[in-house]
Amino acid sequence: MKPKLIFWMFLILNLNSCINKEYNVNYNVFFCNQSGKNLSIEYYKNGIININQSIKNIKNNECRNVFSIVSRGSSPTYGSEIIDNDSAVIIFDDGRKLTHYGYFQKNGPNPKAYPNNHNRNIFGDGTGYKDNWVYTLVSETKNSKSEEMKYTFTEQDYLDAQK
Repeated sequence: MKPKLIFWMFLILNLNSCINKEYNVNYNVFFCNQSGKNLSIEYYKNGIININQSIKNIKNNECRNVFSIVSRGSSPTYGSEIIDNDSAVIIFDDGRKLTHYGYFQKNGPNPKAYPNNHNRNIFGDGTGYKDNWVYTLVSETKNSKSEEMKYTFTEQDYLDAQK
């Protein structure tokens, strides 16, 4: 009886150690401003500003953490947070504005805006990420990982903006 009990205890402990435990995921999103001007970001849905997601006064040469989450398993992304917006308007401190059209609004009435498939679009559509978002795996262990996404506003964004 005792060998059978030891066998079952050994088997249960081994099976338990083989179960894939979920990660702790630390996910951070930064907006870095290298445009030469201070800027703000206003998100819009159906023409109405989404004040809860808008970001005010990112100073020139500042990198600001705009989204942070710690979760078990896979984490929601910043993209999943802003996906319902139809546009984002970048407003520079001298009044110039640059519109980025969202996931579901590929084009709009502003010919100077960044369409969703533009390499610099803040929403991106999966094809333009090479020029707008930079992913970094900060650290990874057996049970956790830390990830960062950074979007950098450049002087070209400012030059593309309209008065």
